[in-house]
Amino acid sequence: MNPYDLCLKEVFSNKQYFADLFSSVYFKKDLLLNPDKLSLYDKETHHDLGFRKENDLLMFYDDKFFLHPEFQRKKDPYMPVR
Repeated sequence: MNPYDLCLKEVFSNKQYFADLFSSVYFKKDLLLNPDKLSLYDKETHHDLGFRKENDLLMFYDDKFFLHPEFQRKKDPYMPVR
């Protein structure tokens, strides 16, 4: 994982920062996430269309669904598929 990804992963591993990010950017503050319901899902890799990929950061919310921000430094034409 590149240094840029590692830095962002370290910052947003903080549950309060992660909840604030998703609440304000993704949900436009219509849904406020409770950081106490977040748990870090530490599976570092998964298989995506036959390719092995490292997760930037994956959180499990309220034992119901995953939240996954993807940190990109350069354009990836396969991003919509992933």
